[in-house]
Amino acid sequence: QGSIELLNIQLREITDELETCRYNNSQLQRELKSLNERHSRAIQKSADDLKSKEDEPSVAKI
Repeated sequence: QGSIELLNIQLREITDELETCRYNNSQLQRELKSLNERHSRAIQKSADDLKSKEDEPSVAKI
């Protein structure tokens, strides 16, 4: 009987740890998505800036 109670306690602890891991994973996925979006916007801005620089008339060097 005592060993069953001990196993139940351990199972509850493992379940709690699993829930914590799921929560942390969810938080990390949200942060990663946000970072990916920011990275994509930064890359697009760099590409747009580069394109507009290329479109500027260049001054002929003498």
